[in-house]
Amino acid sequence: MGMRPTRPCGPLLAELPERQREAIFLRYYADLDYEAIAELLGISAGTVAATLHAAHSALRERLEGVRR
Repeated sequence: MGMRPTRPCGPLLAELPERQREAIFLRYYADLDYEAIAELLGISAGTVAATLHAAHSALRERLEGVRR
């Protein structure tokens, strides 16, 4: 079984820029692939990948701050 968050992630997600929040929502809540996200947001699949990477990095930094 994977790790389960002990706190809601909503406040952390709310701190992300709008495009990053959209990409995270579409990827993990709507379960869309990069191509579908790209079409919906009007960007390339490569930009989706870069946006998700930036969002993951930002969330990781924030989560490390919460753990301390």
